[in-house]
Amino acid sequence: MKTLSNLARLLVLVTMGVLAFLAMHQLFAWTEGQGDTLQLPMRLAVLALYAMLIAVPFVPSFQLSLAFMILQGPDQVWWIYGASVIGFYLPFLIGWLIPARHLIRSLNSVGLHKIAALVTDAHALPLQDRLALITEMSPNWLKPLVNKGRYAAFFVALNFPGNVVIGGAGGILLVAGMSRLFAPPLILCIIAFCISTVPIVVTVTGIDIVEWFKG
Repeated sequence: MKTLSNLARLLVLVTMGVLAFLAMHQLFAWTEGQGDTLQLPMRLAVLALYAMLIAVPFVPSFQLSLAFMILQGPDQVWWIYGASVIGFYLPFLIGWLIPARHLIRSLNSVGLHKIAALVTDAHALPLQDRLALITEMSPNWLKPLVNKGRYAAFFVALNFPGNVVIGGAGGILLVAGMSRLFAPPLILCIIAFCISTVPIVVTVTGIDIVEWFKG
């Protein structure tokens, strides 16, 4: 029953995430039809909303953000890429800058009890043991690799398609920041690298999924 409950919860999260990202796509496309004066500020407002959305823990935001970039086509993909880098870096900085006790209280106050429990568990561990928690966010068959270094553990956990079960990209980044095990400039570089493949491919190939379906 617990497995079924987890699967149902995962399905709901994925469905909500997909609907939210489709709504973001429609909003972003809508800004293109606005006048020159309004287009830029409205586009930036949509991108800010998108960045906040992908920062939320327990949303499959990493994989959905890649799909979102593909949807934009070569003309808009780098806008989404920049917003994605900022959105994924935001929870890491929050975890890094805000003391754990304040962070836990804030998460509980907005109803994010599961991620608050994850942060509580991580905070209770000695510094040297927090890497084990990050490693647990990776699939069993990759644990021998991630045990070789904390940045390998972070990279694999962030890219693992099933990471929504253990917090999604937002939850992983929040715990990584709170753990104080990772240098912020290196994490920014890893995030930028992880999601760079899609915009590069879209730009080089000129693929436009929306136009392709229309045609």
